[in-house]
Amino acid sequence: MDDTARGSQPEQGLQVLDPAVRRKIARFYSDENFVDSFEETLGEYNSFTTHYADSAEKLRHLIRHGPLSFTDMQERPEMFFLAHKLLAKRMCQGFGIRFTVQYNLFAGSILGLGTPEQVHMLDTFQEQGTLGCFALTEKSAGVLSGLIVETTAEWNPTRQQFLLHTPNENACKNWISQVSPLSAFLPSLQSLQRLPARFPS
Repeated sequence: MDDTARGSQPEQGLQVLDPAVRRKIARFYSDENFVDSFEETLGEYNSFTTHYADSAEKLRHLIRHGPLSFTDMQERPEMFFLAHKLLAKRMCQGFGIRFTVQYNLFAGSILGLGTPEQVHMLDTFQEQGTLGCFALTEKSAGVLSGLIVETTAEWNPTRQQFLLHTPNENACKNWISQVSPLSAFLPSLQSLQRLPARFPS
């Protein structure tokens, strides 16, 4: 594909969105708070000097008022990818990582692996601007997240819940980006053992 064809894709992506979504995108770009963040990014915005609380608040605002839904990965994939491309041109690396953790790893894990009830919770998280993080990583895994997973989860039919077992300190879960699990919703992925024949709803 040549550069001309590649460069035309964002415009083509916008054309497939219905008018209501296009208007919401227009409102998003005219929003005063995010205009400020875009100007910072194009000017002196620095992921290493901007306080994490300020960056987190920008992300909360995007979640509540931005054009991208947590479920767009399935329902409107063209909007999901378009939003990534549009924001990548305007945000520095720190915010970009937060954004992809929030929409891809956090919401994407719930969307792809959660029960219908859990997926429905994404609507509430969006309304509240809830920040999420991701707990696949374990202390000793480093960059091998997903390859080294020692923590196990065993279904307890009596208690109707999964019991997590961390065999040693190195298997403790870490979270990436966002904030601590004390103030964020945390999907945790681990090795599953002795699962029921059918997951409870």
